[in-house]
Amino acid sequence: MNVPEDMAARHGRMLAEIAEIALAAARDLGQSLAEAATPQEKAVLMGALHRAGRSLRQSVALEARLVRDAGRALREARDEALAETRRKVDRRKAQVEAAVKRLIWTEREADEAEWLESVLDELVGEDAVFDAFLSDPIELQIARLCEALGIQVSDVDHPREDEDPSGISSPETESGSSPAWVPAVAGSSDDLEFDAAPPPRGPP
Repeated sequence: MNVPEDMAARHGRMLAEIAEIALAAARDLGQSLAEAATPQEKAVLMGALHRAGRSLRQSVALEARLVRDAGRALREARDEALAETRRKVDRRKAQVEAAVKRLIWTEREADEAEWLESVLDELVGEDAVFDAFLSDPIELQIARLCEALGIQVSDVDHPREDEDPSGISSPETESGSSPAWVPAVAGSSDDLEFDAAPPPRGPP
């Protein structure tokens, strides 16, 4: 369970204070033990010193546990953020590739289209390593890739001004169908699943 940062800091200060008190008590008891005159007095002081030492050890162990827990929470948060970024990158790659592949198969014959698909995969993979891959509007990415592949992008392949260019949602036309530039999706906008089937390659 992750402990809120302010609570963890407060617990750390409390443990540190208890550890300082236990250490000071142990020092005083050690001095008194050295000055004890009778075996009975020494026995009492030894018991008190043992309890003070145990309290000190427990406080130090709990401080170390708080540090470990905080480090683990940071690592988990970092790993979760990285995983979410990878999911977003994979989703954006699928969107961009699906849109461009439709244009490829619309404009090119089968042999050339297959070759352009392989080039497209390399280009998208190269773009995906940059931070701008997720921040750039998806229609600009599609246009750049089409230009690099020599594919003509018509006006209908671009989203309208009132459509979401981020690629997260699936805007619809007035007739209820997705515009040409948007890949086929299923499900809600919060969890898009892309149609993995390849685009049609013409009559057999």
